[in-house]
Amino acid sequence: MATIDGFYIYNVLSMARVNFPVYLRIGDDVISSLSNNIVNKQNIAINGYLHVQKPGKENYLVYSDYSFRDTWLYFISNEKTSLILIAMFSVLAGSSLFYFSGKEPHPKEALKRAIKKNEIVPWIQPIFNRDAKVCGGEILARWLHPEKGVISPDNFIPVAEENDLIIPLTRSLLKQVQHQLKDTIAALPDGFHVAFNISPDYFNHDFLIDDVDDFLDGFKERKPIVVLEVTERQQLNDDINMKIINHLRDKNIMIALDDFGTGYSSLSYLKNCKFDYIKIDKSFTQDIISKTHIGNIVKNIIELSNSVGAKNIAEGVETTEQFEELKSLNVEFYQGYLFSRPISMDDFKDKYL
Repeated sequence: MATIDGFYIYNVLSMARVNFPVYLRIGDDVISSLSNNIVNKQNIAINGYLHVQKPGKENYLVYSDYSFRDTWLYFISNEKTSLILIAMFSVLAGSSLFYFSGKEPHPKEALKRAIKKNEIVPWIQPIFNRDAKVCGGEILARWLHPEKGVISPDNFIPVAEENDLIIPLTRSLLKQVQHQLKDTIAALPDGFHVAFNISPDYFNHDFLIDDVDDFLDGFKERKPIVVLEVTERQQLNDDINMKIINHLRDKNIMIALDDFGTGYSSLSYLKNCKFDYIKIDKSFTQDIISKTHIGNIVKNIIELSNSVGAKNIAEGVETTEQFEELKSLNVEFYQGYLFSRPISMDDFKDKYL
């Protein structure tokens, strides 16, 4: 951690062409810029100003010490120019300190700037049918950090959710995906759907409907099928969210229930809202070979999906054995590393279009 020498600040201030003395306090001793000798503190004017800024704890476990250790600066003057000079030198000192110490911005501010600069970009994980043909994709956010490279969503989505940035982030993804696909929509397979993860907070606002309409308006002759995924791990407000979800479905926007079987109340969701897709959580997929009873659970989920008119998607498919077992249980769609990891939109277009 770099610090700024208090004597350096004192000397710089002493060289300023001002008509007031500068006093440097070291412990109990006070030195005057007029004589460079120790002076009696009692002789210092009563109306002098003490300018000390307390240390503060910064994010990322970086501690920045704004004070000058045991150095206190006394400015004895009634002139406003003295205060201006103090502020000016404080800014210079702070800039130097942070330059050497490498101070990180607050996570909220860093993420806000990243969203504004389109550093948060859409990647897509393709979704495949029983014939292993691509039929859709789930949009996943990645942070293309100019210094740290690609940052996974686990490292910034919680920050977005805690600081009211998840809606601006999702809106940015909608616009970027529209821009990426609108000129290549004709090359997409029939029935291609693009899925976005939507936070419960977003479902609290009617403008979600307008945002999805704006997304689709960007496609002229042919439009993709939009699927909005709501995770079961976050509680929805039944009175508000379900009304908006049903309104979206009336506009032919499809709704998927993500992470089925792992959240608050699976049956409660199915009772209050009609879903077009039910996504089988990857925790079931990963154990379907090693644990016999998991296959029975998945079979029941599929039967439940069929009974409420929803299609099913298995997440986290990583092996051929899992794929074949899920096929034998009549799972309709598949998503996982066996087929494709999440990739950039450009890589998706190069590989599948």
